[in-house]
Amino acid sequence: MNLLPLIFLLMELPWFILTKNINRLLLYIIRQKQSLRILFVKFKIVHNAAGRWAEETASPFLGMLNAGLQLYWLKYNKPHSFSKMKYSVFLPQYLSFLFSSILVSEYTGIGCHTGMMDFQHNDFHDWMYQEGLVELLPPICSDKTFLMPGKSSEISLGIHDSSAALWPYISGSKEPFILLSTGTWSICLNPFNDTSLTKDELKQDCLCYMQADGQKVKASRLFMGNEYNNWINKLSLHFGVDDTYHKKVVFDKALYQKAKNTSSTLVYWTSIDHSDNEIAKMANMDLSWFDSFEEGYHHLMKELVQLQVDKIQLVITGADVKKICIDGGFVDNNFFLNILSEKLSSFEILPSLMPLGSAMGAVLALKRHQLSELFLQTEPGN
Repeated sequence: MNLLPLIFLLMELPWFILTKNINRLLLYIIRQKQSLRILFVKFKIVHNAAGRWAEETASPFLGMLNAGLQLYWLKYNKPHSFSKMKYSVFLPQYLSFLFSSILVSEYTGIGCHTGMMDFQHNDFHDWMYQEGLVELLPPICSDKTFLMPGKSSEISLGIHDSSAALWPYISGSKEPFILLSTGTWSICLNPFNDTSLTKDELKQDCLCYMQADGQKVKASRLFMGNEYNNWINKLSLHFGVDDTYHKKVVFDKALYQKAKNTSSTLVYWTSIDHSDNEIAKMANMDLSWFDSFEEGYHHLMKELVQLQVDKIQLVITGADVKKICIDGGFVDNNFFLNILSEKLSSFEILPSLMPLGSAMGAVLALKRHQLSELFLQTEPGN
């Protein structure tokens, strides 16, 4: 998470508020942004981050969303604070430490677009050693739990949320599968694909996660939920309906066929990079083209699901998978499920019967429980 600059900004904020000097506050923010840009340019030059860095760390260059670069930022922008650091851990491991007094690192955290790990050698990347950052990380522990000192109670060492969401399906499915975890971010996870990321895949926002045992999980990301909410707000405002109206819309085959007959891309995505985006932007879609909210919604879902299909195809390559499990917010969206089933007719689409989420996965991982495949539905929308 991009929290470190914000934390240090909040530390300065009381002074700005007390002096009521908003101009100095804005100047401070601008300087921090400029400082970040300069630091990232330096990093790319020194550590060849414009070269094979992304392929080796299995992560796009995401700036402060690469957790390793947060440590790099601290080292060079806040050296006084950095000098006081003894260890650096992720929040789940810190919470575990509060109960157990044991400091550890674990694979799902350090292997999640952090830029820390060399996935080709299953070790920290060379730049982490060169910058002296590895010594700040406690030893990696692959155990899921350990006993509290002097007690019989088990304490989890923590798990990354995406890896936790994957756990129920790994423990409950006997066949290879892909998990599509939907929400604000739609993450497509394939734990049965161990192929290395290509430059083209990285450009399309693919990355790799790590399971608790250090095994690689190939994944693709789509800011689907965010775009969905943006366009629901636009459609609701244009047609004068409340922002929950979309939940009442019923799938209409005639309206969907009308949307399918429109071969060109109409929707311009504000937060998703896509090859047709500039064409859609120039088309300058006018919502008055649609006769109703329902018609606009059918068209929105047609294009949004196609984006998702493209992302799924990126992680299917190199793996014999015929089953797609779906979790999260779009499980209850019949439009999404029906259109996805039509476009991926050779796959079995299995929405979850219950909102499992990361919390349930974390508990199952802690207790080493397994789920029956009964928690998955057999038909979309049922």
